[in-house]
Amino acid sequence: MFACLVFPVIRICKDRHGASSNTYPPLDPEQNIEVLGGFESNGWTMFKFSRQIAACESGYDREIKTNTERFIWAFGDSDPTGDDLAGNDYHGTKRGFENALIHAYNL
Repeated sequence: MFACLVFPVIRICKDRHGASSNTYPPLDPEQNIEVLGGFESNGWTMFKFSRQIAACESGYDREIKTNTERFIWAFGDSDPTGDDLAGNDYHGTKRGFENALIHAYNL
């Protein structure tokens, strides 16, 4: 998983991993995403990123497969004041998920 701070352009993205509980996601030991762009406008946030298909770090990242993947999302009421998320930047009930086929290839 990763967290991006966008206001009004991408300011920072961090590669993180989730636990099995609803807790603040810690940083991955290695930052394995490449931010390609992003912006915020009229209540919409968009960002584009790249990451290798294979899991970058065993125990932290998941392989991107040729089936449907689940995207989880969350957002807060205010922008963080620092250059990263903090434990008190909690999203409350503003969270959810979407299922999407994000990649297909022939072997």
